Amino acid sequence: MNDELINEAYSIRQIGSRLSWFLLIAGLFAIVTTIATVTAFAMSHAAMPIWSAILIDPLLSIPLTVTIIGDSILARHGMKPTPLSTFTKYATGILALLCNVWASWGIPAAMMIHSIPVFIIVTLAALVPGYRRRFHDLSAELEAQSPQSPSNMIEYQTGPLTPDTESILSTGNVEPLGADPDVALVDTVKLAAMKDKNVSRSLDDLEWAAKQLIDMGELKPSPSIYSLQKTLNIGATRATELARRVSGGLNGMA
Repeated sequence: MNDELINEAYSIRQIGSRLSWFLLIAGLFAIVTTIATVTAFAMSHAAMPIWSAILIDPLLSIPLTVTIIGDSILARHGMKPTPLSTFTKYATGILALLCNVWASWGIPAAMMIHSIPVFIIVTLAALVPGYRRRFHDLSAELEAQSPQSPSNMIEYQTGPLTPDTESILSTGNVEPLGADPDVALVDTVKLAAMKDKNVSRSLDDLEWAAKQLIDMGELKPSPSIYSLQKTLNIGATRATELARRVSGGLNGMA
């Protein structure tokens, strides 16, 4: 694999990991801030003891964060959230905002300051999963562009490839598995390589593998994004594009 592509892919993953940690730390600060604000609000306006008042904010922040993350994952797979999920997200978000700004009602500057932590929590809950997935997919795309192709891996495992086999692998015009013993052996090794996430794989290679798996009955004729992800060990972005290529449309998680 080309050293520059290796370094670039590694650098992207490192940056993505660090960004996730920075955003997580910012989210923790925001949660601590809202806990302090809501606890003080509950004790002064509802006469609640501190041990119960301190639990009010987590009761709102945790469901809010979970539903936002869950909805972002579903959206990535082309699915809509359930009505209950949508209601929970908006209800907890509005209640969390009201609990944070109520004591400052009528004072615009104070309301704006107290609304910042809630905004940070909501934004980060939606931002972090997307960032992690996109950085992962970007690094995978760079690795797929490297000179270490599946045909090189096959040559290492089965010996030098004949001109006919090289032509088959480069054009993707392969015969069905089992049509010819020599070709079938190469196809079997290549198909195994296509399922290995540590092997550099282009979308053309993955499309070939998906079609072979469809012919073998391991995938449905119009495979879902989820099934492509699990079978070929690829990210959502590549699975979405692969689903378009293979079936001409998206099939969500079915």
